[in-house]
Amino acid sequence: AAVASLPRPLARLAASLTRGEYWEADDRAAAALVMWDVTPLHSEVSAAGQLVEVVSSPFFGRALLIDGDLQLTERDEAGYHEMVAHVPLALRPDATDVLIVGGGDGGLCATVLRHGNVRRLVVVDVDAAVVAASRTHFAALADACYDDPRTELVVADAAAWVRTAAASSFDVALIDSTDFGAAAPLFGRRFHAAMRRLLRPRGLLALNLSSLAWNTDGSARRYWLQRSVWRHVSPYAVHQPTYLSG
Repeated sequence: AAVASLPRPLARLAASLTRGEYWEADDRAAAALVMWDVTPLHSEVSAAGQLVEVVSSPFFGRALLIDGDLQLTERDEAGYHEMVAHVPLALRPDATDVLIVGGGDGGLCATVLRHGNVRRLVVVDVDAAVVAASRTHFAALADACYDDPRTELVVADAAAWVRTAAASSFDVALIDSTDFGAAAPLFGRRFHAAMRRLLRPRGLLALNLSSLAWNTDGSARRYWLQRSVWRHVSPYAVHQPTYLSG
């Protein structure tokens, strides 16, 4: 789709990427602003209505953006994906069935599949364009995910999908999505109550709370929302240099 057809903030983003600039700002901190020199590799407005971008940075390598929000970079995606996957799976070494909400890029999926006990992995992502872009530009991640016979890809709105999926069908669930726009319902109480229904006894859910250091109010709200649904809630942190808060 043409840049002119995008909402104004996204049109400005697409124009800046065309000029070879990616700007990341965080209004939760005082004047936090970073600019990367980038080479645009891919840009499309998907059927799901998201602006899907891939750029290349001399330092971070290739990076995936959705609606201007940084999703992963080649340089340090492993730090995030390993902490989201390995912590719950270390606590449940007997887990056989795993659900990923979002994660269409395949990075978290590929990390989960390193666990030999996992027999079935369902990835539910709203946007097939993210999967296709990752297949092209992040093949090492996507191929390890989608070429594995244990993986089942479902292109659907996860907020609706979880309400009709079979109860008690997963041991571990992981949320790897944006936290705005179409993904906002994935962070509400109704969705998490539906997620709990899908998990077996001793089931675990892991998700990103945002920056515990910078977004303290937002992280606290999400923590207490989780406490209203789950019996035990334990935050943990990962160092992620890609993001402004580290």
